[in-house]
Amino acid sequence: LTDAHLKSYVDTNYTAENMVIAASGPLKHEQLVQLASASFGGVKAGGPKPGSTKPYFCGAELIYRNDEMGPLAYLSVGWEGVPWRSPDAVTFMVMEHVIGSYKKNTGLVPGNISGNRVVN
Repeated sequence: LTDAHLKSYVDTNYTAENMVIAASGPLKHEQLVQLASASFGGVKAGGPKPGSTKPYFCGAELIYRNDEMGPLAYLSVGWEGVPWRSPDAVTFMVMEHVIGSYKKNTGLVPGNISGNRVVN
């Protein structure tokens, strides 16, 4: 990796259309514009982007057992999300709350008496 490679990468990817400026708190818009102009005013505009197609999603699951790690299981499952305006958005939000927000021994039913096999 040379300085030329790094400079080419920065020049290609660190352009105005690839950046977002966000602020929170008691800040006026005019003040944010002034700060952004002072900090990022020299950032160049990039060239036109070629049309992009949706990338192929390949769902996967990895199950690895290592008894030396103790009695706990560590796992991760992923699935392709849907856009906000999709008719399935609410279904995915429910799935997120059912699957993604589990914490041991919290919630309405304690883990030791839960009928959910994932919890047990």
